Amino acid sequence: MKIRFIGGGAMATAIIAGMTQNHEDCDISVIEPLAQARTCLYGRFQDAVSVFASWSDAPEVTADNTRLIVLAVKPQQVKEAIQPLLSLASPLPSMLSIVAGVRAETLSRLLGGAPSIIRAMPNTPALIGKGLTALYASPSVDVETRALVGKLMAQLGDVKWFNDQAMIDVMTALTGSGPGYVYYFMECIENAARSFGITPDGARQVALSITESAAQLAQRESKTFAELRAQVTSKGGTTEAAICVLDQSNVKGAFFAAVTEAHRR
Repeated sequence: MKIRFIGGGAMATAIIAGMTQNHEDCDISVIEPLAQARTCLYGRFQDAVSVFASWSDAPEVTADNTRLIVLAVKPQQVKEAIQPLLSLASPLPSMLSIVAGVRAETLSRLLGGAPSIIRAMPNTPALIGKGLTALYASPSVDVETRALVGKLMAQLGDVKWFNDQAMIDVMTALTGSGPGYVYYFMECIENAARSFGITPDGARQVALSITESAAQLAQRESKTFAELRAQVTSKGGTTEAAICVLDQSNVKGAFFAAVTEAHRR
């Protein structure tokens, strides 16, 4: 089974790592114009993956010789990255796009009405197999391709399929950007700890410990997050005093506005 990656960055590397570690029977090739990225791919996968600087260096792609094309570039690079596909024989193989904000219909139009497209929105914890990937398949995607993509992305963590493509944009604002929100909180805790005289290393450990242990406890408990928070918030206590300050600053409202803006973007 041949799979061609367009772009060999962090997320593409994570998918390839999952495939090679699980000994998937795949012939994997990557088009990656950046020399540094090609060097990283060579160093990590060696003979398990073929890496090319351009389409002209790589074997031709057709629906007969390639099972799936994985588009893993930045949104602003899409037109340039897929341009070589326009000169290939049709029909083209199915495409898995992990490009944020570019709808399946847009990709299909740019490709002259083909191929069948699945959109995926993983998040950065996928790099350690702890991600959450949102998936949407255009109506023309067959059952076998859907199953293949589900299997590939499950190597990166949890997978959630949606029938409405609009939910991919919602999940981009929530799970795609979500780690950034958590790191923002961790940065705030770290800065507070340092301001009270804790060493930089100690402040980082405080932030890591709080987030990791709280998340693990929440996973084990059946309580809602509000109930878990109330469990920590004794009347007249330190946590209540802190929460009051957050509420007075309308942190919940600001956070909702932030996620809404992420979704709009």
